[in-house]
Amino acid sequence: MKRIISSSTVLAGMFVAGALTNLHAERGCSNATLNGAYGFYSAGNVLTAGTPPRVVLGREVYDGHGNSVDTFLAINNDGMLTRTTSSGTYTVTADCRGTVSAVLFTPSGPLNLSVPFVIVDGGNEIDFILSSTPPVLIGYGVRKKQFPDNNRVCSNATLNGTYGFYSTGTFVSTGTPRVLLGRETYDGDGHFSDILTVNSGGALLEMTNSGTYTVNPDCTGTIFTTLGQLNLAVDFVIVDSGKEIYFIISSNPVSLVAYGVRTKFSANQE
Repeated sequence: MKRIISSSTVLAGMFVAGALTNLHAERGCSNATLNGAYGFYSAGNVLTAGTPPRVVLGREVYDGHGNSVDTFLAINNDGMLTRTTSSGTYTVTADCRGTVSAVLFTPSGPLNLSVPFVIVDGGNEIDFILSSTPPVLIGYGVRKKQFPDNNRVCSNATLNGTYGFYSTGTFVSTGTPRVLLGRETYDGDGHFSDILTVNSGGALLEMTNSGTYTVNPDCTGTIFTTLGQLNLAVDFVIVDSGKEIYFIISSNPVSLVAYGVRTKFSANQE
């Protein structure tokens, strides 16, 4: 038996769908859209002689009312490593764009930061670029919500399963570019192992290694491992309910400036 759909029925359906779309658009975004803890990374340059690369890893908390607090680690290719906590303000427009404003205190004096951003994925992710006054910084990055439950407490058991990952960076002493691809498995008890493919200045190298990790209650942490002749510390922040890990090489003294992303093979892994 054929069903006959009248033109009036089709038009009515289109009207309802259009009304819902317009209602969603009218609701838009506001400062309340950003509420909770986000992990982030950024990459860019310091706009001075030689424009050394600069990578940053951190955790930023929004209160839903236009105020933010962040803790981050910044590493420059000139060997400078800085851990900083700062606060700022943010404004979100109805079309889900916005700006974070903050003051960064440096040995050379204060920098006024302006960070334009756009909110995506229903507020779970924020894409941003970085600028400063005086104009000495340029960069881009991603913020991603850590957990829907803003009171989530993490431990070593939070990392359990296999992640694929990549990283990109340069050696401080020579400026040699370096990219890396790998597969890393965490046991949930503070130990990991991985299989790596490294391209350092054009030369490919396959290797395996292992190490230890510590996860803090705020879902940040540190990996300790040996890679060739390098004793590496790797700071990280867990995001997207444990599905991703943002990380940078944080060894001190700084020998390698690099950042990357680990993504879980399966969300069902225990």
